[in-house]
Amino acid sequence: MSDVKFDLKPTSKKPSRKHRKGSKYDPILDSFLNGDHELVEVGIEDKDPRYLRSMLNKRIEARNLWNEVRAFVDDDRLFLERGKTGVDKNLYRLRDEIEIANIREIIKK
Repeated sequence: MSDVKFDLKPTSKKPSRKHRKGSKYDPILDSFLNGDHELVEVGIEDKDPRYLRSMLNKRIEARNLWNEVRAFVDDDRLFLERGKTGVDKNLYRLRDEIEIANIREIIKK
């Protein structure tokens, strides 16, 4: 038998969740979608643009916004572009997987 001392206390309700609902990147997408610009550059201090693109694409996928907005990196800068209808999200996923594979190859060398 275990020598661990413990106590079980009955409770009437679950504790409320204290973490954020949604994502800290959702306000970026919301602000862009509620704005009038077709193309914007996004900058967050101390965050790599490729990392931000990945996080924004995860939120775009989770919110099913593939036909409304696209996140991409060009010249080490992150952009959001409006109205990319018919864009296949699998192409983005494939591009990201290829980029990750290339980075892993560089690291191996």
